[in-house]
Amino acid sequence: MNNFQDFITGSAEKHKHCLNIIIGDRSRCHTSQNIEFPDNIVMIFIPPYSPELNPIERLRKSMKDKTSEYNEIYGDSEILSNKISGITAEMSNDIVKNLTFSSYIKEHFING
Repeated sequence: MNNFQDFITGSAEKHKHCLNIIIGDRSRCHTSQNIEFPDNIVMIFIPPYSPELNPIERLRKSMKDKTSEYNEIYGDSEILSNKISGITAEMSNDIVKNLTFSSYIKEHFING
């Protein structure tokens, strides 16, 4: 079983009437010769050593900033999990889109 292939296939099926852009680093699972990309999936690779361009890193940083804004110490993982759940529940689609859609992607792949 290949989790990335399952993700690609599932995304293509779930959003079959859309062009789906997936951002990836150049990890082995993203560049395997065995990955089959359906016609409605486009893979964009970010340059090496550029976490600031990785959409999930930008979202992760926002979550980290919000969970540590009051310099709180979480006694156990359940308390932290509840805090993260609350933060994500408050995030609108526009906020997530703003955090994950970088100008680099727009400039180099959408308008380019």
